[in-house]
Amino acid sequence: MPDQVLIASTGVIGAPLNTEVIGKSLPGLVKALSAEAVPRVVEAIMTTDSFPKLALFEGKAGGKPYKVVGMAKGAGMIMLTWRPCSALSLATSPLIRPD
Repeated sequence: MPDQVLIASTGVIGAPLNTEVIGKSLPGLVKALSAEAVPRVVEAIMTTDSFPKLALFEGKAGGKPYKVVGMAKGAGMIMLTWRPCSALSLATSPLIRPD
């Protein structure tokens, strides 16, 4: 599995994932990447959620434009006594470190 890939699951907490199957799927997934696919990703992770949770922010840092997209889902149906939430954010430029 490439070390640049972070795997997340909407399934049972702590359940192992088959990284070999995921790794074999990566080339096709990378080919399908596009801004238009983001709403489909949010719908795919909804499972029992009643509405999609998606936010987009655009700005400039150091005069350079960037975009940040965030998506989240509830996970209360997995562990009914817990109130977990899974969230993911993506950016179009690297984080800027203060000097």
